[in-house]
Amino acid sequence: MVEVMFNFNPSDSVDSVDDRHLPNRARAHVRGAAPHTVFDFVCDLDQLPRWNTAVVDVVSRPNSLARGAVWKVAMRDGPLQWVSRSTVVEYDPDAMVFVYRSGTDDGNDSYTEWRWSTTAEGDDTIVEVSWRLVPRTALRRWLMAPYRARRLRGEVPASLAALVREFTIQQRPDGRLTPDAHTTVLGVWAHPDDEAYLSATLMHRVRAAGGRVVVVTATLGGAGLDSMIPEDAKAVRHRELKAALAAVDVHEHHVLGHADGGCTDVALSEGADQIEDLIREVRPDVIITFGPDGITGHLDHVAVSRWTITAWQRTGLGELLLATMTDEFRMEHEGLHELLGISMGPPLQSVPEHDVALRVVPSAEERARKRLALDAHHSQTAPLAELLGYTAFHDWWVDECFRAPSRADLAWAAPAPATGAAS
Repeated sequence: MVEVMFNFNPSDSVDSVDDRHLPNRARAHVRGAAPHTVFDFVCDLDQLPRWNTAVVDVVSRPNSLARGAVWKVAMRDGPLQWVSRSTVVEYDPDAMVFVYRSGTDDGNDSYTEWRWSTTAEGDDTIVEVSWRLVPRTALRRWLMAPYRARRLRGEVPASLAALVREFTIQQRPDGRLTPDAHTTVLGVWAHPDDEAYLSATLMHRVRAAGGRVVVVTATLGGAGLDSMIPEDAKAVRHRELKAALAAVDVHEHHVLGHADGGCTDVALSEGADQIEDLIREVRPDVIITFGPDGITGHLDHVAVSRWTITAWQRTGLGELLLATMTDEFRMEHEGLHELLGISMGPPLQSVPEHDVALRVVPSAEERARKRLALDAHHSQTAPLAELLGYTAFHDWWVDECFRAPSRADLAWAAPAPATGAAS
């Protein structure tokens, strides 16, 4: 979990950027990790590009983090790129406190002071960070400091969430998720049946452990039945969706109400606002959705992916996992995919096995549950089962694979300004 308190608000006067005394603060909860381990990772400059969403590369590093030591990193914020120069103010590995000042490497003496610390909470670790912008020139004071203050509202939570994810992924080397009664999963999908193909087993496993699952569907798929008018088709597919979710014991569902095939016409800020509101309401441990490829390239899938990644970067709540195909799966079923014509855009994308952060392999009981969920989407799956044969159809999308978002994914879905979501 990531919690953030901002003392700068876009409606504040510009003077408040320089004159306020309390810094901005944020904290993250890293489960099952020792505080010294997390502190060492935070202070390992070579690891910065892995979790700091603004750092592209480490340009130079000191031999040690002694007071006055300097390092430089290449930074990116949307179209802006620059080299940042940081100087150590305090480094105390025993107290697990790291303080430094960062500014542009151009001689300007404006800076941001950062303070990182880690503390134990039971078997877990709390990471706390505070930062204070100190603009020293008129341009920085009136233009760049307010801009960076606003941008940090998204960067800091996203970086902390990425930091938490590093340890979450490290703790499941076998690619397994062990849910419990405290686990909450939020699935965000485009159409009815997306959730069944890509996450039915995961949803059932979480619910069987006593956890909570909430599903979001962007459109009810009114264009998905050629023989019906859109309103009738939506009613059919909505009934099927409810039955499919019930088959895996999921009863919390939200429909965003967008037009089938029209998600790309929805402004990014609007779609992201809807997802952000739900993330803040549900406060999930794990969020699952499409990657930017949309699995099949369907433009509704791609749009939903962008809304969700954007909303997640705004909130920093939970771990984000993106549904994916492995290289092995894609090649094994290449002929089937060509027969079905599932690619609706560029060639299907996949990842090597070592990039899979979570693989959900169903037991016999879980496979039976997934079959029930898919069969419930009768209008969509029955024709495929008839074409391929029932057994062959259900032997197709068995395992459910997810990957962590990459830096390219986060840049692609750069946070859009919120228009109505809670802050």
